[in-house]
Amino acid sequence: MGMSAMYGDFIMTFQPGVVAVSIVIAFTAAGAGLFIVVQIAYAGQSWLSIALRLVAALIIALAVNSMHYVGMLGAEYQHVNSASNFNHYLGTNLPMPAYIVIAVALGYCFAQLAAVYTHMMSLITPPRSTQSFAADETPSTTGA
Repeated sequence: MGMSAMYGDFIMTFQPGVVAVSIVIAFTAAGAGLFIVVQIAYAGQSWLSIALRLVAALIIALAVNSMHYVGMLGAEYQHVNSASNFNHYLGTNLPMPAYIVIAVALGYCFAQLAAVYTHMMSLITPPRSTQSFAADETPSTTGA
């Protein structure tokens, strides 16, 4: 979607197969990295935890870089003589399917963030006490 923001005296077309591979790389490698990050919560603060964080960071970095390079490989540019060719910009001329993709992607990101936040809070929040008092065992406030 970011490449749609490019404009100039060129026409940009995409090879759908290569772009699809880029999307698969992004979801697969980033998913693997995020899976490792979530599992690290159970490893504690040992050297293993630090090593797993490093591996997860490298996997996510590889995913981001690979996805961008493969996505650019799928783009083809054709020069046109008109300097006013503004067919590729993020604005009012963006087709409706692009808005749908953006909305779904943002919704997915927010849902993932909410799930990770809920999971992390459940790990650091101590369980509530289930102690209850019967009607005849109320705690005394008189001190006697």
